[in-house]
Amino acid sequence: MKNVKKFCLPNRFLTTVILLIVFIVFYGIMLLSVVLQNDIDDISSNFPLIAIIGFVITFLVLFGFYYEIIIKTNKRFKKRLKYFKANNLEPYIISDFNNGIKMFQNNVIVGEYCLIGKGDGLIVFYNEIDSFSCFINSSTDDNGNSSVTKELRVGSRGIEYRLCNVNEWNLYQPDYNQLCNFLKIKNPNIIIK
Repeated sequence: MKNVKKFCLPNRFLTTVILLIVFIVFYGIMLLSVVLQNDIDDISSNFPLIAIIGFVITFLVLFGFYYEIIIKTNKRFKKRLKYFKANNLEPYIISDFNNGIKMFQNNVIVGEYCLIGKGDGLIVFYNEIDSFSCFINSSTDDNGNSSVTKELRVGSRGIEYRLCNVNEWNLYQPDYNQLCNFLKIKNPNIIIK
């Protein structure tokens, strides 16, 4: 199960390092902008207060990201793992992890009994899935740069969950259609969106 956990959950160390770098850069830029926009005499009296407020705000924002990426995902994974252990489903998950087919640039393992998503801590058995979709969101910023995010989503008991991020996956690859057809064979009641 250790390898399954490593596959399913985001890398805690790498995420922490990235968020620390973002924190240092953002906090440094904020302090530099305060220094450059104000007169030195005005800054010297208020600088400690500005530095503390900036530190707290930056820390809280980045902790919010850390909570969403690491803590929340880890809690969901542990909750599901507890459910799997209680119902003796672990052998099926391990079998699917070892023998399943990797799709979507190795972000999804499609097994005989379940889907295992990378990075979001989600393992879902086919009989639990009500719906399946590929959510594509494209946005354009003020400079005209466009970005596209793609993620696979599964619905279960009226709640939609993100299975995994598939940004690297090319829309013209047959993975999605193959997976949809396979899901329909495994559970004919799944609604493909």
